[in-house]
Amino acid sequence: MPKGKTKSASAWSKRGGGEEAVEPTGPTAGGAAAAAAAAAAPVVFTFDDVDAAWDRAEARALERLPETGSGGSGGGSGRFHPEALGQLAVRDKATGTSTALRELAVVVPGRGRTVEIRLHSAAHRKAVLSAVQASDAFNQQPQVDPDNELVLRLKLEAESVADQTRRAREACHEWRERVREVTRRRRDGLKGGKAARTVGADDFRRLEKELLKLQDGRLKAVEAREKEVIRAIEARHGML
Repeated sequence: MPKGKTKSASAWSKRGGGEEAVEPTGPTAGGAAAAAAAAAAPVVFTFDDVDAAWDRAEARALERLPETGSGGSGGGSGRFHPEALGQLAVRDKATGTSTALRELAVVVPGRGRTVEIRLHSAAHRKAVLSAVQASDAFNQQPQVDPDNELVLRLKLEAESVADQTRRAREACHEWRERVREVTRRRRDGLKGGKAARTVGADDFRRLEKELLKLQDGRLKAVEAREKEVIRAIEARHGML
């Protein structure tokens, strides 16, 4: 937990301290409505909810990052890692909804570059087959195990160094954007409180300064992780 942070404040977090369901702001009708809502809401003088939202952004980013090889979190060495396949969206044509493959099956690495998809139910087999075949990353038809209709097998190609590096940079870019978005939302809440005179000018300056300091710490952590992952990718391929 970053230094200088205070105790929990769940009331504001229920309003949307996190990164989900972001409301547009600015001179639009939606932005005006969001500003009015921020002004009417009670202002919480702590940042635990912001930290929780930043933690969720970090967890999402770590799922996408290639494995560092140091035992830390990461999404593996690319398409060859089960996590990448598990994130594949599988669409149910009957309902029009999509579900991550990992919710419908267990993805298990086999020998060489073979991966097994062990379905929870045969009812999902057709949708999973279609999703894998239609995906740009995999683009092949999994083979059904002749002895077990719940097991599908496919052989994956290793991801290139350039693709792994690009994926790492994209994941970290999205991570930074989510960190900044969480900050923006909280600043909007503080500005709304100031406009409604529920936050004094001195408190506003103090809270804003503390919030930006906490954000800077998070962004430095993103930068450090990005450099670590890219160095690990290059070292793994003898490029250092």
